[in-house]
Amino acid sequence: MLNETISKVKFFLPDLNLQEYQILILPENISYSDSALDLYDAHDSLLILKDLKNLNVKIANFDILGLIISTKERRSSDKWFGHIYVRDTLALPILIGLFTSVVGAGIYDRIDKKENFKVHTTLEIEKKDGSTIKLNYDGDGETLVKMLEKIDVK
Repeated sequence: MLNETISKVKFFLPDLNLQEYQILILPENISYSDSALDLYDAHDSLLILKDLKNLNVKIANFDILGLIISTKERRSSDKWFGHIYVRDTLALPILIGLFTSVVGAGIYDRIDKKENFKVHTTLEIEKKDGSTIKLNYDGDGETLVKMLEKIDVK
């Protein structure tokens, strides 16, 4: 049985073969949108996509999968990573490492190490037994990294 998020993905992309990807960067509003015209990516999620792709993670977003959607860019130092679905737990440490870099070094533009910023994301991690852990997070980046490091994906 497909979980709610994957059912929504299949609604918009019925021919998608999930087995090809370790991580999906999903539209930020996928959980409550019923029209492809309303879907949008968070700008910072595209930066995560690029970096994970450069680290050889098998990753995609809706644009790569053939459904062109808009991008929402916010003018603040907060980081908006949208909805990230981790299908293969082998990629989770790479994602955590990337979040650690964002938090610790301020690698993306508009972040000053001294500046306080929040991270906004929905992370969904598929466990080996097929169940998922879903985390809707709006808070500081350091706490997010600590929470992710404690997740048991067995």
